[in-house]
Amino acid sequence: MRIEKLKCSRFFYAGLMLFTLMLAGCPLPDTGVQVQEQNDARAALNGSVKQVACGANFSMVIKSDGTLWAVGRNNYGQLGTGDTSDRAVLVQVPGMSGVKAVACGAAFSLVLQNDGTLYASGNNSFGQLGIGDTRSRYNYIQVSSGISAIAAGNSHSLALHTSGTLYAAGSNGYGQLGTGSDTDRSSFVKVLSGVAAISGGAQHSLVIKNDGTLWASGENYSGELGTGDTIRRYVFVPVSSGVKAVAAGSSFSLAIKNDGVLYGTGWNGYGQLGTGDNTGRRGFVPVSGDVKAIAVGYYHSFVIKNNGTLWVAGYNLWGELGLGDKNDRCSFVQAASGVKAMAGGLAHSMIVKSDGTLWVTGDNWAGQLGTGDSRDELYRFEKKIALRSYKNNLYVCADLDYGPEAPLYSNRSALGPWETFGLADLGDNRVALRSYATGLYVCAESAGSSRAVANRSAIGAWETFRLYTSSSGIVAFKFELNGNYLRFNSFIPEQTLPGPGVYFYLLNQ
Repeated sequence: MRIEKLKCSRFFYAGLMLFTLMLAGCPLPDTGVQVQEQNDARAALNGSVKQVACGANFSMVIKSDGTLWAVGRNNYGQLGTGDTSDRAVLVQVPGMSGVKAVACGAAFSLVLQNDGTLYASGNNSFGQLGIGDTRSRYNYIQVSSGISAIAAGNSHSLALHTSGTLYAAGSNGYGQLGTGSDTDRSSFVKVLSGVAAISGGAQHSLVIKNDGTLWASGENYSGELGTGDTIRRYVFVPVSSGVKAVAAGSSFSLAIKNDGVLYGTGWNGYGQLGTGDNTGRRGFVPVSGDVKAIAVGYYHSFVIKNNGTLWVAGYNLWGELGLGDKNDRCSFVQAASGVKAMAGGLAHSMIVKSDGTLWVTGDNWAGQLGTGDSRDELYRFEKKIALRSYKNNLYVCADLDYGPEAPLYSNRSALGPWETFGLADLGDNRVALRSYATGLYVCAESAGSSRAVANRSAIGAWETFRLYTSSSGIVAFKFELNGNYLRFNSFIPEQTLPGPGVYFYLLNQ
């Protein structure tokens, strides 16, 4: 029943809520070559992502300079671009600078600037923009000031004032605003005081007070409030203590206590609680320790541990867990390392690594991954890159002019789809390359005895490389099967030792 609902959601339901760490740890042997990074317009984008947020089928990115970027579905103006045209690549949102935080609902978004000003754009059917009416907006409109934090549910909004007062607006049919009634509000109304942190789920809300107590309001059909029952609440009620972080999903909730232990409650049909089963919980139960941060999509969950590793659980039909397959997980499994931020939408995911690079996976039907290509879905966390040969200073191209299998050549002076690749993180410094021109993975053809081609639909041993890096910022690809490096001219993994002929500049796009 829920699977059918989610499949329909991919196209009709306005539901909830790119990047390399360079995989350091496999350094290139020192060959004495002095490499100086050359100027490139796209190199300025390297390491620039600060925060991400995902709506149902759209995504928002804050860069380190405070600019806001948007991609994906835009039928209600949720991207804030002044129109209703979807985007397949990240575009800068006009008029938005000095951005501190962004929160995404099903088809609307909230933006908080450094000065505490709150802006909103997108679907406003329930008054979730908080501007006093129910008319959708295609541009960001100023809503309030003096705000320190924001959160969004399916169709409701939460705003935390610098005084610690919680304000809420939007859909309230399940009591998710905590106002004591089920009446929707088109303007922000005062709800609670002494609040330190907030999170909005599909139809419920969670807040942490200054004393570390967790409070919840809204729908509780699956036990998502953690109250030990399934009774809906129309006002915030205390649930737990010693809590430092919360994340509210679609009918489930996660919380981190002060000792770093992760707790979960609510619906667990896809294993999103990470408890090792598919049994729902009506009260918070311990799941895992050593947890630093949490985030959720509609039916999948993310955990960052204190060592920076990313762990995932839950629904995975579209590859949103980034594990290379479409199998759900009912226990948390490691998906990436060196991660500092993450976000999940209806069926897609984004993470930011510690070097500021953006990686994406999952459903892409509306372009919400920002890859700009026609691939409907990805099953591994992938970063959009270009490669330029250190030897001849030309870009690597999956060249369809040389045959339908798109053999690789280092022969282009400008960038385009043929010169664009996705770098898939396979873990343990292993990577795969996917051509944006063909949508297929690069293969070391004939077990490494012929020119590499971009013609494989799945990743196997022939499509797996070790990524080696140098302190100069250049990389080399070592074929997993024969242990040889990929050369820039032949694109055959035939060189046994590193040298200029196997070096490439890796440029984040």
